[in-house]
Amino acid sequence: MKPFANNLTPFYPTHPGELLKEEIEFRKLSQRKLASQMGVSYSVLNEILNSKRPVNAEFALRIEAALGIEAEIIINLQSKYNLQIARTNKTFMQKLNEIREASTFAFSSFFH
Repeated sequence: MKPFANNLTPFYPTHPGELLKEEIEFRKLSQRKLASQMGVSYSVLNEILNSKRPVNAEFALRIEAALGIEAEIIINLQSKYNLQIARTNKTFMQKLNEIREASTFAFSSFFH
């Protein structure tokens, strides 16, 4: 990926659970009560809020029903978080560079 002007990447990726945790605290909601209302275990909710578990579509829809936060926003945050974490993995990024080089070579060979 090539950098573009004003295309800043946060130094530290933000897990959607961090934002949900702030929202729950702002609303003065009990995690245990919210978990019960959502039909999930307290441990699942707590692990998500503490960035130890990813958010899936079902959980995002439950949050939408319980807190009125659109599921798409939560899923997009999780996707951005996942991409940023993957991009910080040096071994994985090296493999992507190898794939790009091989693809560029194969593509240029096709036209010569």
